[in-house]
Amino acid sequence: VYPTYKKTYHSSGSYLSSSSESLAGLCRPGFLIIGQGKCGTSSLYHYLTGHPRILPAKEKQIHYFRYHKSKPLQWYFSHFPTIESFLGRGALMTGEASPGYMPYPDVVSSVVKRLSPDWKPSTGDGNGVKAWKEHVRS
Repeated sequence: VYPTYKKTYHSSGSYLSSSSESLAGLCRPGFLIIGQGKCGTSSLYHYLTGHPRILPAKEKQIHYFRYHKSKPLQWYFSHFPTIESFLGRGALMTGEASPGYMPYPDVVSSVVKRLSPDWKPSTGDGNGVKAWKEHVRS
């Protein structure tokens, strides 16, 4: 299932850090994999970006929401393919994996506040069976 987003960026509210910030021509990530070291986040990222219609970020681990959140969203989005290259390759999605986010609960709230209330990050805890069972129950 691919996430859906609002068709326009808002110049007011919590989606942008300032009303003058321009996000024209920049892609938003369609996934953000959070987790802990050595629990499969890199493998999941490489499986996803191995698909011909999913483009990788310029760096796998951007760590924007932990170490760079004072920078504008434009800085973060600049780590992903441009809209021109995204559409030119027929891509459906781009994203990143930052395994260092798991120990910091404020990261998820920061993601939701900065990107969208509809954002649903994936977590990698190294136990796919447990995650699957939790998903089935909900």
